[in-house]
Amino acid sequence: MFLVHNTPAEHPRISTSEREYIESSVGKREHIKTPWLQILTCPALWGISLAHFTNNWCYYTLLTCLPAYMSNILRFNLKENGLLSAMPYAVCFLTQNTSGVLADFLRGRGYLSTVNARKLFTSIGLLSPAIFLIVVNYVGCDHVLAVLFLTLSVGLQGCIMGGYNINHLDIAPKFAGVLMGITNSLGTIPGFMGPAVVGYLTNNNQTRGQWQIVFYITAGMCLVGAIGYDLLAKGEEMPWSRLPHKEQEIIVPERTRTPVTRSGRPVSIGSVNVNSSDTDLLVPPPENNQ
Repeated sequence: MFLVHNTPAEHPRISTSEREYIESSVGKREHIKTPWLQILTCPALWGISLAHFTNNWCYYTLLTCLPAYMSNILRFNLKENGLLSAMPYAVCFLTQNTSGVLADFLRGRGYLSTVNARKLFTSIGLLSPAIFLIVVNYVGCDHVLAVLFLTLSVGLQGCIMGGYNINHLDIAPKFAGVLMGITNSLGTIPGFMGPAVVGYLTNNNQTRGQWQIVFYITAGMCLVGAIGYDLLAKGEEMPWSRLPHKEQEIIVPERTRTPVTRSGRPVSIGSVNVNSSDTDLLVPPPENNQ
């Protein structure tokens, strides 16, 4: 936060010669025009957006309301509730960090194409909660099975890291940041909508039947997201991302000539000293005008 700056020109502790050397070495950047119309009309982007929205609905709903379910319905005490509510997210941490590696392995070995790998891991991450949240409604008072299915519901959501979550880079590597900004903005909406729906259904009515409705709604969201994504997903770069060369962001190093002496005296390049006796020539070769 305090040591890093956007550009050499903004750095308060850099010397003038060092700044000029860095800027001349890096060169100039040409601006990329963002193709907003093509982005916003891309079906693959809306497939990712749908998966992102529905996955976050499930994630935020369980994140904020799972302790209430374990306390009011499963009747765990405070200590048990804290431990068991954290366990699903420990499993989710593991699947998040392994699903991407596994997806790349399957793609690299040729077992799955990019689009099929994304669909597979997205389907696991969305359909698993849909299945287990429905099943948990029928385990009755079996606390072990209830906790097991809730843990699997949350834990397997981490597989989306090898699915839609990385798909932005597949379809538009040059604009992945823009695409993530769009889908993540939509994905924040369930952060307040999901808990609000749970509160509306369960406030002053903490019964197993009301929580079954919560789980059915969440499972339905996951099912819609999985189907929608599988229908719209793409694994190859979109045509609008492959811009003409002149419109791409290019770093063009400036051509500089370095003074060189043959007497062994040091030659200053910005703030770096180079001894000319250690090199034959630092001057770039002449351009061929033919």
